[in-house]
Amino acid sequence: SDRDRHVIAFGCDPESTPGVQDPLAIRFSSQESLTDWETLPTNTAGELRIGSGSEIITAQETRQQILVFTDESLYSMQYLGTPFTFGQRQLGANCGLIAQHAAIEVNGKAYWMSDNAFYLYDGVVKKMPCSVQDYVFDDINFYDRKYRKIKFHPTQKPLKLMNRIIECGTNEKDIVLETLLSFKRAGAKLILTYHACDASQWLQDT
Repeated sequence: SDRDRHVIAFGCDPESTPGVQDPLAIRFSSQESLTDWETLPTNTAGELRIGSGSEIITAQETRQQILVFTDESLYSMQYLGTPFTFGQRQLGANCGLIAQHAAIEVNGKAYWMSDNAFYLYDGVVKKMPCSVQDYVFDDINFYDRKYRKIKFHPTQKPLKLMNRIIECGTNEKDIVLETLLSFKRAGAKLILTYHACDASQWLQDT
């Protein structure tokens, strides 16, 4: 926490049970200290616990607060000063983060991908309109929140998804010309191809 100078640990061991991780626990060191984590009346160290979800996925610091994303909800963590140091409040439910790097903060607004929609927080949690939302989540939502596991082998990808990646990331001209030119570089004297007319026109255009 840059402004108030505390080190914050998310999803850590509670002070009362060292060695036993709590995925929803938040602890913070005393101000201006990297090593003083024990909660005492004479320092500002302490801890909080998020009340919704099964784990903290990530946290994003904004100008006004720290946004804490769980797999089910969004929380705000703010510096209050003594005697509580930090406080928390829930900003949204059923809008959890799908993965650690699926959120970004830009100019005080947060944008993120949940397991069923895209969301925006600008003071209020809002579901973002998306004309291709069903297309995206039908292909990419591999994670089964109910059973806490990948729905199928993580290297296996749906055919529709692979076709879309090919369509978005390549074009016919580049693929054809690179293939034909690679044959030429390998020493081929004659190349027979169904793309002869297209290739001839593309080479003239370049």
